[in-house]
Amino acid sequence: MFGKGAGSTINKNLPALYDGDFAARQILNSPTNITPGGRTITAHAAERMVNPPKGRVPTSMTDIDNFLDTVTDIRKISQHPLGDTITLRNASSSIKEVVVDTATGKRIITIINPK
Repeated sequence: MFGKGAGSTINKNLPALYDGDFAARQILNSPTNITPGGRTITAHAAERMVNPPKGRVPTSMTDIDNFLDTVTDIRKISQHPLGDTITLRNASSSIKEVVVDTATGKRIITIINPK
C-alpha cells in the first residue's frame, strides 16, 4: 500500500504531541507568545486574553506587562502538582488578577478580568 521511504515506517496511530507555546501563538494570532517584557503567555492565558468569559474584555500582551510591572498586592500562593502559582493584583489596572508561576514569575498561567 505504501511505497518505500520515510512515510512507510511512520505509525499513523501515534497521538500528536501537545505544544503549549505553539497553541498560545495560534490563539494569540501572533508569531510569539512572549510579551514585550519577556513573559511567556501559556495557552490557557492566551485563551482568556483573546476569548474572555462572557461580559469580560480582551487583554493585550502590553496590558499584561503593565499589570505585572506595577503589581500592588499578592492575593495568594497556591500549591499545584505541576508547579506552584502566585495570584497577583494591581489596584491601578483594569485587569483584576494575573496568575504566574512561582519558579520564575515570568510564565503567565491565567488572566482574570472583572465583569
